[in-house]
Amino acid sequence: MTDAVSAISSLLYNNWNLTSPDKNSIYWAKSRFETVDFAKVGKSNIVACYQLTANVKGLTFETWQVEETVAIDILSKEPSLRNDMREEVYRIIHANEHAVSGYVWVHIVREANSVESIDLARTTIHVACLSWKTKP
Repeated sequence: MTDAVSAISSLLYNNWNLTSPDKNSIYWAKSRFETVDFAKVGKSNIVACYQLTANVKGLTFETWQVEETVAIDILSKEPSLRNDMREEVYRIIHANEHAVSGYVWVHIVREANSVESIDLARTTIHVACLSWKTKP
């Protein structure tokens, strides 16, 4: 797990205020592959964080801008809960845009997909995590 994935996953878990589902009734996955089978995880709601991309851009001779994109997959067997979970992710990210340790700015870039069937609802949110690195 990368630092950005760990930071976003911890941010969501530590700031989760919903009571339905509460944070202990959610399976907090560390990869998209853990979300494949609800029967294996044993819970009806999943939040998975995983890294999509990392881009490095030179700003000066000794300073680089690093932008890591983290995907947050929200899956629920109850479609009505998926929207509540989605809104909670938005609330947490917006409230902490400049307060994530190690990052200058974290912000939501886009929603990559939303799928809804009779027994599964899924949304994927992309979050950009911006940091600056300097030559040691």
